[in-house]
Amino acid sequence: MAKTPNHSSPYQLDGKIPLKQTIPLGLQHVLAMFVGNLSPLLITKEPLDGRNASIVAVSLGLGFGVGSATAVQAFMPQWLKYVFGGSGIVPAAIIAILLNIILPKDRPKVAEVDEKPIK
Repeated sequence: MAKTPNHSSPYQLDGKIPLKQTIPLGLQHVLAMFVGNLSPLLITKEPLDGRNASIVAVSLGLGFGVGSATAVQAFMPQWLKYVFGGSGIVPAAIIAILLNIILPKDRPKVAEVDEKPIK
């Protein structure tokens, strides 16, 4: 007689979950650690100009919105719910990365040089 796997909740101490749930849950943890470790470095490296303030504001707003409005996640597929994990950290990180790529960076200002004709 073949033994069927007994899957339980991922939130139990010795819970066993299927492999198709472990990959999104692992991705959630990797993104959370990425955000937690690199955010302070990225925030303090560059001055807080308009572009960077916009990225921080939109990311925090989306993160707080998804985290507090759990009804938003009712329309998501199950695998995406596992990635988000019920909090707004992962969507905030994804939006911050995308906005950092999409929004144009300010060009450095070139100092004007007085041009004099060569004699």
